[in-house]
Amino acid sequence: DGQQREEVYVWGSFLQSRMHQNGVTCMDCHEPHAQKLRAEGNALCTRCHNAAEFDAPKHHKHLAGGKGAECVTCHMPTQDYMVIHARQDHSMRVPRPDLSASLGSPNACTQCHKDKQPAWAAKAMDSWYGKAWRERPSYGPTLHAGTTQGASALPRLLELARNPAAPAIVRATAATLAQPHAGPGTLQAAREMLQDPDPLVRIAARGMVTPMDPVNRMLHAALRVDYLVLR
Repeated sequence: DGQQREEVYVWGSFLQSRMHQNGVTCMDCHEPHAQKLRAEGNALCTRCHNAAEFDAPKHHKHLAGGKGAECVTCHMPTQDYMVIHARQDHSMRVPRPDLSASLGSPNACTQCHKDKQPAWAAKAMDSWYGKAWRERPSYGPTLHAGTTQGASALPRLLELARNPAAPAIVRATAATLAQPHAGPGTLQAAREMLQDPDPLVRIAARGMVTPMDPVNRMLHAALRVDYLVLR
């Protein structure tokens, strides 16, 4: 669903974030010369976000001053690499324990409450926030279908790959998962994505064209791809 799994740079998760989509850069939080954060703890987040609204028990539902009250605990959970490096997920997403039950994806709630199940965490969130959080758009189910359901997931993958509201890295991932099932019926989608301003999407679209026979590639002007990718 886009969360950290295997060896990965935090840039990949940051590209998925609403922060990145709204123009926030690494240097807004990290001082590049001192290589330190610009503020410590929740003070870093409340440089932009309203402290009275978000740095308060009515929002995080944990005891003030505890680990559960830290913004990063819920929105930037860690994944251990090489045993000693706890790397934070920079997609800064809302925990989705409801999806953990169906997709097997991790969630920040049961990462701390290791003795509990995702259903327990989802029920707690329902009691705190209502059920609107379950309706937030998530590309997790589509990407999961792309890895588990074969060609039957192709329509959903193409819809996500062509969705301009989705992060480019997500759209490129959907297009990559569609590549093994590419054929004449996917050429129009590939042609559209070859014109995308983001190189990740263009490169993935190139992979949708490559498996086809040379005649189809020429008929649909696929030879322009190298220029579009490198431009």
